Amino acid sequence: MRDLWSAIRTIAWLLACVLGCCAGCLAPETARRLPVIHVAAASDLTPVFTELGAKLEADGELKAVFSFGSSGLLAKQIEQGAPFDLFAAANEVFIDRLRDQGLIIEESRQVFAQGRLIIWQRQDTKVPAASLKDLARPALRRVAIANPEHAPYGLAARQALEHEGVWEAVRERIVFGENVVQAWQFAQTGNVEAAIVARSLASRDEGRSVEVDPGSHAPINQTLAILRRSSSVAGCRQFLHLLNSPAGQSILERYGFSIPARR
Repeated sequence: MRDLWSAIRTIAWLLACVLGCCAGCLAPETARRLPVIHVAAASDLTPVFTELGAKLEADGELKAVFSFGSSGLLAKQIEQGAPFDLFAAANEVFIDRLRDQGLIIEESRQVFAQGRLIIWQRQDTKVPAASLKDLARPALRRVAIANPEHAPYGLAARQALEHEGVWEAVRERIVFGENVVQAWQFAQTGNVEAAIVARSLASRDEGRSVEVDPGSHAPINQTLAILRRSSSVAGCRQFLHLLNSPAGQSILERYGFSIPARR
């Protein structure tokens, strides 16, 4: 009997060790399971939101999964049921369109920044453009902008060209990108001689950039809202808290956005 109890105690001790080891192995994995939010965001926000998401994840607060694209196409995906939690557009009209359909939490809607346009060219360009009017020069054979039909920066670029009276002179040489990042990539790769894109993208690569007068086009109001279908509202509010904090505002300004007065 004594031998039996000794064997039982030994087995119990071994079992406790095994369970303890398993718990020790699982604990770090469990600790890495952060709340997740899915964010649809305009392409110009790629560097800002990527940096914000990395900070939140590094701090062990949440994981943000981003889908970047043109505001109009993302809005259409949301209307068709895409499972996003938060939508940040480069134009108020797309957020308001979703609001009219009852798809956003209305009190979460906010204009959090204003974007800026630039003319961007590679450093090795042989025909530098110092203004929008210079884009009418025949030597600049191709000029890229985002598609004005669904990309706010493309619409602003067209408005600016019209304001300067050169739209008709360049329209046949315009190359449309699906979004502002693609338009910028056309210029970066040398497929076009110049692109009118978001200032927030200029920091990605060393090129030549010229500011476009913001008075030449409608404001590029970066607007966001939490979607009503979201199951991660608390996580979205956590992301917005960082975005609206001094640290978040500093990141926005570093990428060329201006911060409007709160409405």
